[in-house]
Amino acid sequence: MEISSEPESGENLILNKFILNINGPTNILCEFNSDAEIISGCDGISIIKIDNGTSNYGYDYSYGYGYSYGYGYEIGKRIYKISLDTENLNPGQYKAKINVIYNNETFTSESKFIIMTEDKSLQGCSFRGEKGVLKIDGFATSANRLSVNLPLEKAVKGEGYIYSQLGKHRFSYKFKIDGVITNSPEQAEIMVSGLYKNDGNKKVEENAIITLDKLNKKVYVEGELINIEDMKVKFIKNC
Repeated sequence: MEISSEPESGENLILNKFILNINGPTNILCEFNSDAEIISGCDGISIIKIDNGTSNYGYDYSYGYGYSYGYGYEIGKRIYKISLDTENLNPGQYKAKINVIYNNETFTSESKFIIMTEDKSLQGCSFRGEKGVLKIDGFATSANRLSVNLPLEKAVKGEGYIYSQLGKHRFSYKFKIDGVITNSPEQAEIMVSGLYKNDGNKKVEENAIITLDKLNKKVYVEGELINIEDMKVKFIKNC
């Protein structure tokens, strides 16, 4: 995501402060001023002011436990690099919202990031699901099958698929396991990525989160384009 924030010619920009709000399993509120000085909060966050660079701003983050999550901002010729030490955050899904307050007005931007767990308890887990409600490209069907296999340690990368066929309609999504987000006796969240094909159309890249509800024996899939609800678990092992 890139947003130009360079002031127009002749504009007198007064930058008041930044407010960064991170919400998820761990919450952080951080406020700092135009000199990159912390006003309040900002635990585990470092802020560096850079005098020159590109004329846009964006997000630069990596999935994975212990990686950094960064913002780069330029207002006029002021650039700020914000790094977050994720080792102090609990694994899970996060939303980050930053408010830039200048000329007593507020500009807001939001993003998401995920921190994987180092828990190895899902190694060797496999499960299969059927039916549920698959929604893709404005089409919905319940004739669905899912298979997920997580490898044992030192084995090949885990993989799986979702397949649906209803009359002439066919859908397939083959994916690799990127990592486990969370795992508990109640549920597990798994990050996957791959290619799906809907009918005769071209293959499309898709990242998704598969949620295994262990208590109710249900599976849910949430991607940018793919969504599955209330899929029934028909087989589960070592999960």
